Amino acid sequence: MNNISVPDSIQGRGLVWHYTTLETLQYILESGALLATEVSYQNDPREPDTGSNAVRAALNQLRLNSAYEAFSREALRWHKEWDNHFGFIGGRSGELVGRSRFIFCASSDPDNLYAWRTYAAGSRTGCAIGFDPTRPLGLVDEQGSASSVELSQWSDVIYEPDELLQLSIGKLKTVGDAWNAERQQDMADVEAQEAQGISNEMLQNPDAAFAVLLTDFAKATAEITAVGKHQSFRDEHETRITISGTSSGIVFSPGVDGPRPRVRIATNSRWGEVIKTAASPLPIRALVLAPDARTDALTTAQWLLHANGYPLDPVTTIDERGPEPYLFADSTRTVDIYRSSHPYRNV
Repeated sequence: MNNISVPDSIQGRGLVWHYTTLETLQYILESGALLATEVSYQNDPREPDTGSNAVRAALNQLRLNSAYEAFSREALRWHKEWDNHFGFIGGRSGELVGRSRFIFCASSDPDNLYAWRTYAAGSRTGCAIGFDPTRPLGLVDEQGSASSVELSQWSDVIYEPDELLQLSIGKLKTVGDAWNAERQQDMADVEAQEAQGISNEMLQNPDAAFAVLLTDFAKATAEITAVGKHQSFRDEHETRITISGTSSGIVFSPGVDGPRPRVRIATNSRWGEVIKTAASPLPIRALVLAPDARTDALTTAQWLLHANGYPLDPVTTIDERGPEPYLFADSTRTVDIYRSSHPYRNV
């Protein structure tokens, strides 16, 4: 157990840090789940449009390149059609689900004063939970069956418009190459039918190029949209998990303007798998207490972790893989606790 300030070496552990309070940590530990909030309720009101605007800007720029002109024209048309009709789901349900994204946010910085003030409620019970980002997470849905959802692995947020535009151009060029190849094959198939003397009424129009818009383009658009945020929030150093277009496992929690829709995610065997209960401990590896945390906050954090099965010390384990069993201290799941190094007082 470390009652010391955050060491520089903790950056080398590659953890991601969710800023909250010890009260919320209690819920997280007892439930074994994290809550991802729908994008419309995030602190950046422009976020739902940031990624879509970058996609359109990239396609308009690619239209100037003769190699991607036809693809960009079709992709822009389909992108507008998709937005106007909310994907394949019609009506008001489509408006809710078609463009929904649930986000769980963290930071790459374990001791960020901006985050302490903003997300830990400026509180003496504030804490930053350090998660191992390599451990897969899945969606918790008590009514769900064996299935999966579009749940991304941790992705760093991009705040600079030029950087987001260049990312979009790169991804959409790759999609454009696939579309061009399939379109060329579609045209060859039509020419082959015409060479066989098939009448216009009987011609079959291949749609392989359109299928690229449904799959590759949709995937690239989702990846771009998932990481774009306004540059005003750059001090967050945010990294995040995104769950797209799901209506499964929706729960609600209080918000300033009423209940907010959220989904629960928990440790799983593979990314995105749907499970009915959160059975395994979350991959929590460290905890940082707020700058003005008192001694009682450290004691409380220790009790919360200990009572919920998160080891504070290396666990003695028997290794029976060799010719003779031997004891060793396993520290891979030990949760270290640190104090913020910032001289800050909440007044």
